[in-house]
Amino acid sequence: MTLPRLRLGLLCALLASPLAALDIGEKAPALADAVWIKDVPVQLTGMISVVEFWSTTATSDSFTHLSELQHTLRDRLQVIGVSSEAASVVKPFVEGEGGDMDYHVAIIGAATAASWMPEKEELPRIFIVDRQGRLAWRGDPGDLDSILDRILAGTLDTALLARLAPLQDEIDTLIDGDHANGQERKEKALDLTKRCLALDPINLKAIVTRLWLAEQLQHADVALATLSAVPLATLGAADANAIALDRLAVENPLFRLPELAYAFSLRARMIDPEKAAYRDTYARFLVQAGMLAEAIAEQKSAVALNPEDDTLVAMLEYYQTLQTLRPRLADDITHLPANAPVEAHEAVAAPAPAPVPAPAGFIP
Repeated sequence: MTLPRLRLGLLCALLASPLAALDIGEKAPALADAVWIKDVPVQLTGMISVVEFWSTTATSDSFTHLSELQHTLRDRLQVIGVSSEAASVVKPFVEGEGGDMDYHVAIIGAATAASWMPEKEELPRIFIVDRQGRLAWRGDPGDLDSILDRILAGTLDTALLARLAPLQDEIDTLIDGDHANGQERKEKALDLTKRCLALDPINLKAIVTRLWLAEQLQHADVALATLSAVPLATLGAADANAIALDRLAVENPLFRLPELAYAFSLRARMIDPEKAAYRDTYARFLVQAGMLAEAIAEQKSAVALNPEDDTLVAMLEYYQTLQTLRPRLADDITHLPANAPVEAHEAVAAPAPAPVPAPAGFIP
């Protein structure tokens, strides 16, 4: 994910507005000049389309994942990769990708590409087009699954996404960059996330961004209220796991909210027990609760589901190392001096904590 784009005040917003080539809810431009170099030509109506704009100099890490989507959801959506580079450049690249890029691929002209997005917009970029041919969403490949899952499940539609889009843009503007009135801007952004959640209570990005803003502004009550208000029973497994991981990564213990965060991990684990990533998250909570043996068993199950994931294997080895360390810890603690007096030290000012990076590119 990329950081939100900087827009300073109304003037910059007005200057930037022509760059927004396509608004949510608008009819997606036809790929009339497309030269199809892989799979059959398709139209942007009749089923949901996932369109990725990419180039050989800005390749996507999502090629394999998009191929999996095309294969597993072929009856419900179509995946299209488009580039505006020369055919002599694109064709050999696509051939080299082979099965890792196994979906519709086309070369389009610069004018068609510009009708979708600004010329200088960073690639890769993904667009979701609904069955009526309207733009439903645009964003980074890493944010696709949460939105697509909800669109396919019927809990998110183009009309709602169009209502959320202006709020999204304003939040992006407020939280991007350093400003003299940064506190005031974050307070306003916090209020806007509340409005987003009033429209869409399970909006993942609104939830995560609101939690981040609450931490930035030291509003522990807001963080608690935000997480408590999420209708967990309506949340998908991927989004539930994402929220649990988000809380595990928080540095300030006051904002980790482990009792609530654990419930999100448990939901993901129960909805899809065959997903290695969800077992991995669940194991992390077990470790934090001191249930090391149970965490090792859970992590072993995660590795068995996805043995090629080096991170899963490394976490299992880490837990096992902790387990071998336990006898030594038990022995050492018996020899530690008890009730040692605490010497008074001259107060030293603690260094200012490093700023927490803003959530990348707020999207609905």
